[in-house]
Amino acid sequence: MNQQPPIQQPPIPQPSIPQPSNQQPTYPPAAYSPAPAGAPQGLAITSMVLGIVGLFLGALLSIAAVITGHMAQKQQPNARAFWLTGLITGYTGILLGLIAVVLFVLWLTFIFSFVAATGTSTF
Repeated sequence: MNQQPPIQQPPIPQPSIPQPSNQQPTYPPAAYSPAPAGAPQGLAITSMVLGIVGLFLGALLSIAAVITGHMAQKQQPNARAFWLTGLITGYTGILLGLIAVVLFVLWLTFIFSFVAATGTSTF
């Protein structure tokens, strides 16, 4: 007699019941999380501010901007934009100060030579 093996049916899936766990659920990172803090850039920012203000208030602040800019260049290479701005504006302020001094001396020379040539003096 020819006997056929019984047909095996696949097991019926049972709904799984979540087991309580002691772990916290993981959440995705926040969409607008703050960026991590970088290295301090105080010296480079000081150079930039002194350079910009030195353009308007005189060459002494520009000299300080150049000095702090070169210090920041060595100590804070990651703040390149700030110390480079300080150096550029500092050297520009020094140049403008020198031009102003030269123009002032030329103006004084012209005034005194004009007074000497006319022979009038109220001194």
